[in-house]
Amino acid sequence: MKVTMVMVSSIDGVVSRHSEESVKAWTSEEDQRHLAVLVNHCDAVITGRKSFTKKIAPVPYYVFSRQQKSSPKDNQNQVFYTQEKPSQLLVRLEKAIDNVLLLGGPEINSLFLKENLVDELILTLEPKLFGAGKHLVQEEIEQDLELVEVQQLNSQGTLLVKYKIKKTVE
Repeated sequence: MKVTMVMVSSIDGVVSRHSEESVKAWTSEEDQRHLAVLVNHCDAVITGRKSFTKKIAPVPYYVFSRQQKSSPKDNQNQVFYTQEKPSQLLVRLEKAIDNVLLLGGPEINSLFLKENLVDELILTLEPKLFGAGKHLVQEEIEQDLELVEVQQLNSQGTLLVKYKIKKTVE
């Protein structure tokens, strides 16, 4: 199973200026279209409760939440709330799913990176400076990356950067 973390960030590394803000408020149309393509070509999405607003593709969504449980209606809509550890969820899904997108925020990203579960990072860099806000991860994590691809998405300078995550040996 391949786990790809997908994020959008300002040039100074801010992924959200405050908790109530939708990234759609400041990301480019090109980034939003790219995300839609990725989600429509994956087998499942993993996200956090704070990041999840609605499904954008007809694939199963696994939403990390400390308290919320899946209802029959959620399950019918292929939205599954979980309190499992990230590694437990992936083990449970690995026989049925090949390509997972991790669309979490800093907390979920940190959990998956700490457990060495992310294979790839696709990062859109928007030509903006915010100075303050939430970053890609919420705690100190050291991770080596290998550049795979860089693509300019628009004339404003939005960049799509793809990295391979170099797995740490424990």
